[in-house]
Parts: sequence; C-alpha cells; structure tokens
Amino acid sequence: MKKTAQIVLISISILFSVGQAVIKQTFHFSDIIDATIATVIAWFVGWQYDKLQYFAKKKKENEDGYRKLIDWLPNPIIIHDTS
Repeated sequence: MKKTAQIVLISISILFSVGQAVIKQTFHFSDIIDATIATVIAWFVGWQYDKLQYFAKKKKENEDGYRKLIDWLPNPIIIHDTS
C-alpha cells in the first residue's frame, strides 16, 4: 500500500508549522504541541485516505475479474416445453 497521502499531508503540516514560526519569529512550547497534534491528525487522515485508495483499487480488480468470468461463461440456453 502506497503512503503518498500520508507523506504529502505530513509535509504540508510540518511546512505550515515552520512557516508560522518564521512569520511570528517566535516559537513557544504551545506551538510545538499544536504542530505535533496537527501532524498526528495529518498522518491519520493520510493513512485513511491511502487505505481508501488501496481498497478501491482492489474492488475494481475484483469487479474486473468477475466481469471476465461472466464473459467467459457460455451463453445460457432455455428450453421450454409447452406440451
């Protein structure tokens, strides 16, 4: 499973926190806590998004497999006796 969303969201969270510190030109302990919380939330959201993408891909592969199976089956023949 790729971790693309996790990496992107964590990077954005860290860059935003560093950017805030540079703009304010101060960095307090509460800023570290806020940055940590934001990074943990970004990690969790990215993890969930990556799982969603993984299972969506697996679902599509299963649908394609079943579709091929149905296409390979012979056409049904119905015999109806009216006597």
